Amino acid sequence: MANLHTQTDSFLVNWNSGALCAIEVVIASRTPVPKRDSIIQVCVLPLNAEIKIHKGILPFYCDVIPQRPELIQWDNLPTGVNKSRIFKVSQFGIHPFLLADRFDLWIKKFQFSHGKKILPLCYDWVQKRPFLEDWLGYEAFNQFFSYNYRDPIAFATSCNDRAELLGDQIPYPKTLLSFLGSETDSEHDTRANDALQNCITLAELYRKMLIRYNNSLLEQLPTTNIIKELSS
Repeated sequence: MANLHTQTDSFLVNWNSGALCAIEVVIASRTPVPKRDSIIQVCVLPLNAEIKIHKGILPFYCDVIPQRPELIQWDNLPTGVNKSRIFKVSQFGIHPFLLADRFDLWIKKFQFSHGKKILPLCYDWVQKRPFLEDWLGYEAFNQFFSYNYRDPIAFATSCNDRAELLGDQIPYPKTLLSFLGSETDSEHDTRANDALQNCITLAELYRKMLIRYNNSLLEQLPTTNIIKELSS
């Protein structure tokens, strides 16, 4: 049976029948620490070959009951998260264990063949990955998510390395999400701190960074000899 995501929308060959998804978690802390601070909202947004919202699969987007409410530091909440919001998700959200079961059901919509997984696109994946592992469990996490992740921070720093190597001005002096958004004209409202909106913004940001990088390669065609000299 063909994968559902190949039937309803196009995908990139290098994804090797996996699915690129923008991922965001909202954590009840301004300085999050794994196994202490709790996820209160999660979104996994499938993307197509244009790095835009996939037409065939709805996002996995839910409020989560805090797993460790007794450890919430009320004076250290991030932008967009306050007591009222935490009380609301505690009352109307889904328990983390039940949500993990629902995620297992949701991911079956991709109809992945054996060994194929979600390719994460996430801002600051290194920080957020441990929270997803804590929520899903280590084995389930590795069953669902590939190690081949995309992260605007890593991409921006690689672009900076390339530019400086060739004697050009670095394109991204800062890697803050707000700065990357302003550099690529990707609108981002940090006040709401909504996981779905953050995923949509992240996809737009990553797509524009790819286009900008491609355009810079075209502009740098005369530097081919420099590249040859550096590699010799």
